[in-house]
Parts: sequence; structure tokens; C-alpha cells
Amino acid sequence: MTYDEILSSVTLMLKREEDADLISVLPTFIRFIEAEINRGRRVVQMEVRSRTTLESGRWAYGWPNDFLGLRSISMIEPSGKQSNMEFLPPEQLIDLNETQCTSASGSDVTWYYTIHNDMYQIAPIPAFTEPGYIEVVYYQAIPPLNGLDKLGGLITENWLSTQFPDIYYYGLCKHAQPFIFNDERIATMAAMYQTAVEGLYTNNDKQTWSGTTMRMRVRGSY
Repeated sequence: MTYDEILSSVTLMLKREEDADLISVLPTFIRFIEAEINRGRRVVQMEVRSRTTLESGRWAYGWPNDFLGLRSISMIEPSGKQSNMEFLPPEQLIDLNETQCTSASGSDVTWYYTIHNDMYQIAPIPAFTEPGYIEVVYYQAIPPLNGLDKLGGLITENWLSTQFPDIYYYGLCKHAQPFIFNDERIATMAAMYQTAVEGLYTNNDKQTWSGTTMRMRVRGSY
């Protein structure tokens, strides 16, 4: 469902199609719903891949603006070789860069990273003469419905509104009840909203663990 379709269905259900006050606060309630889902469990729909071009001599880089959490991080050398980076605590990584006092450009290098506030730092410091990349697979915040994308375009729908529109629908109905002084319906709508959210997580578990059942092999058997 699109942004307009969700708002229309909610105001129709509440019999408030002409209630300008309610309509004016529904976008705020949508942000509340997205914030709650972003704080919840990570799901496969949130996973995105991003590449950053390395700059020779630079070892600190910022996360994407919509970053929620790290899934994996790897180094792609100019040769095309890609290797997972190993985590080091911040103090150890800083010591590694300071004590080695050298930059790395070889193909047999072990690459490390650490997380510091809203940035990640890498070691050893790269010194490639040709472009190299850091590839980050991360959990992305829900693209804000009716917000702007990275190119400045209006987001009329996102994966949540397309695959799980009931989360927006019941979430808006839940938030609307106290606003329209219908307190006796709050618990009902809250329960329906929670059921919709649990449906998201159940679907994620099915996607994550679906596939061939693991089989135990006894050593020496074929």
C-alpha cells in the first residue's frame, strides 16, 4: 500500500475522513511506528549493501546515514580480492596503526576494523595505487514513508508498507485512539498492532531458517 492508501484506509475505518486535526498528526504517528520497528528485531528486509571507495592514507570512515547495525564488512583490494575484515577493540586498532607506522598495499594483508561512535576505523592504513573498496552489509533504517530518498525523491511506499501494510494500519489506529478520545479501543488496537509486528518477525524467521534440513554425517560414512 502507498502512503495515501494507508492514510485513506485509516481515516475511513475511524470514520474521520474529514477530521483535519487527526489527518494532520497521522504523519507523526507514522514516524513513531517506524521508530519502534527500527528499535526492534533486525529482519532480512533491512539488509543492504554499500561500497565506499578507499582513500590512500585514510583510515576512518562514516557509516551511512540510515545505518542501524552491522551485518558484515569486507575489504576489496584493487586486484579484486575480497576478504572479511576482523574486529579489533578501538585501543588495539589504534595501537596497530601507530606502532606499525606503515601502510598496506599487498595482497596477503589481514585487515581489521573497529567501531567508534558513528564511524568505523580500519587497519592497517591502506596505500593502494589503484581504487580499492570497503563493502559494508548493514541493517538499514526503514525508508521513511512520505519522506525523501537519497536522490530527493518522495517515498510513497517502502518494503514495510508493501509487504506488511497492516503494521502501519493498526499502528496508526492504535495511536489515533487517545487522540480522538476513544480510550476503550486502545487495548484492542494495540493487540492487533502487536499481532501484525509478530507476523513480521515470524516471516523473518521462516526466511532465515528455510531450506534443506541439516543432516548429521557419521565420520567415515559416505
